[in-house]
Amino acid sequence: MNEITKTSIFIAVAIMLFLFAWLIQPQDRYGMSDAKIGTELLENFINPMQIKGLEIVKYVPDTADVIDFRVTAVDEKWSLPSHQNYPADAEKQMGIVASGFINQKVLDVAYEDSGSSDVRETHTMYGVVDPSSKNIVSGSGVGTKVTFTGDNNKILASLILGKNVEGSNGQKSYVRVPEQNTVYVMAVNSDNLSTKFDDWIEKNLLKLNSFNLKTIRMNDYSTDMIETERGVVPDPRFHSMFELNYDAMSVGDKWTLKTLTRRDPKTGSATQVTLAPNEKLNDKKLEEMRMAFDDLKIIDVLKKPETIAAAQRESNSLITGLSDVDVLRSVGYLLQPRRDKNNELHYSLFARQGEVFVEMNDGIVYRLMFGNLTGTTIAGDTKTDNSQKSDEQKANGDTSANTASENAVADLFSANRYLMVLVEFDESLLEKPKLKKLVDAPAEEGDEKEIEKLKAQRAADELENQRLEDEHQQTIEAGKRRAKELGLRFADWFFVISDDVFKKIHITDADLITALDAEQKNADGNMNFDPGLQLSGDNAEDMNKLLLPQLAQAPKPEPTLQSESLQSGHSESSANQETEQSPEIPDVPEQRNTPDAQPRIPVIPSPPESQPSDNAQQESGGALQSKNSAPLN
Repeated sequence: MNEITKTSIFIAVAIMLFLFAWLIQPQDRYGMSDAKIGTELLENFINPMQIKGLEIVKYVPDTADVIDFRVTAVDEKWSLPSHQNYPADAEKQMGIVASGFINQKVLDVAYEDSGSSDVRETHTMYGVVDPSSKNIVSGSGVGTKVTFTGDNNKILASLILGKNVEGSNGQKSYVRVPEQNTVYVMAVNSDNLSTKFDDWIEKNLLKLNSFNLKTIRMNDYSTDMIETERGVVPDPRFHSMFELNYDAMSVGDKWTLKTLTRRDPKTGSATQVTLAPNEKLNDKKLEEMRMAFDDLKIIDVLKKPETIAAAQRESNSLITGLSDVDVLRSVGYLLQPRRDKNNELHYSLFARQGEVFVEMNDGIVYRLMFGNLTGTTIAGDTKTDNSQKSDEQKANGDTSANTASENAVADLFSANRYLMVLVEFDESLLEKPKLKKLVDAPAEEGDEKEIEKLKAQRAADELENQRLEDEHQQTIEAGKRRAKELGLRFADWFFVISDDVFKKIHITDADLITALDAEQKNADGNMNFDPGLQLSGDNAEDMNKLLLPQLAQAPKPEPTLQSESLQSGHSESSANQETEQSPEIPDVPEQRNTPDAQPRIPVIPSPPESQPSDNAQQESGGALQSKNSAPLN
């Protein structure tokens, strides 16, 4: 059943419910008689299967903005041209909207066109001024325009909905057909004409069930770009990392702390932390995080350049040119160039504001990388936002450019943030089948009945073990397919999340544990890399291997411009603080891999003739990586 058919079913059910509600309403008369009363004003709008597009135009009086929101069907799938053709989950919403107009009859005529040359005051009084008109004088009296289209953009129905009819409890409105002056009364309203992005998309972005959660790995770091005499360089700062196990079936504590590593802001040392007798995990914060993953809400999207999207879809795709680097930097993601043992150039991807790995019992691993605030820039960055669209995108109804530029200030205050989602499959997360221990092969001599019994038992156990192994292999193959499908779902898009959602899914070590003492709770989290630091703790050896090489020889540029801090829950650096340039760090240790697992960091080989520019080397930051974890930068 395709999406258009599903939409038709929703429309049919909604129409029956609407007709029942209308029949029990009082049927009052509001104006003069007319031949149109009792007839269908939208006489060509009868078959929901014909709907291939919807346009809703609204006027916002407070800002004088015009919202032009569109939904279209392409190859039997709904998408949002007003948001760069992002996939729409429109079956139910389209059904609700369309059912309010199909088979609707004219109840009365509020104003009959008399041929007057100026009906502006009349249309303003009834609230049916066309919102797409270029001659809107004031914000009052402007209606909502809704247009349904079919094949080849043929208009099936178009109405301008105005004010509600007084005394109708919002069930009836004044309406008119665009390009016509007569104002009618119909049992329609604009309540369901939503232009909110999140009303038309899949609510569960990750498509996961949080009760199947297995492990959370949080890498809490932040990376600012600072401008120095040597150019724009990254200033990476590691705060903490922790790993949590989750067991939904546990009758006791469902969350357990596996590891927690903190870096002291004063000494620069990283230590392994365990819970003190008077401490416990903050279950409230952890449950908020889990439920936020279960229903991860996005408020906008930005389409990735094709070269970057292809690199995520296909492991052998290439990122070419510094333009891709600039685009990534503008939304808060940096590429670290490095050469492997064969002297081939690769790029490691890391984020401005840390990342979290969400590991599921079915082997799916979500990597959520937190980028810049939307509509903002940091020192050395060139501002890039949704307003940078091509003429072709604007011609196809992509009005997100206007929305982004008009709401730049609102975005700044609401602190919305870019999010990139990567997916992989990790076979080691699956529970291995519990195979039966085979009995020893019976001797050829002895009790024949006993020998036959043992042979039969062994054969049955071998058959059962084979079934379990086949079932396990099928689970592996299903996991790989699902990871591929999810990867394609996320490959083309940078997502935008609200600050509230960010705080729920990016919890810090201070949020993780309750009853922390004051010194731990208020410690400054801004930590610069120090060539002389020595890490301690169980994982110190791994970290020292990453941090110490070549740090002693690192240049120490003088900052000339203090960066804007993008940290969450960590204080800003002093404007006079001297910051060291992070050198290129040698290849990181291999990630935890299974025979078919993908790497934790997408490694994108560059074309043989490509060489990293001085600019790219300066813009790249060092990567700090924990054992079995992604780089912390």
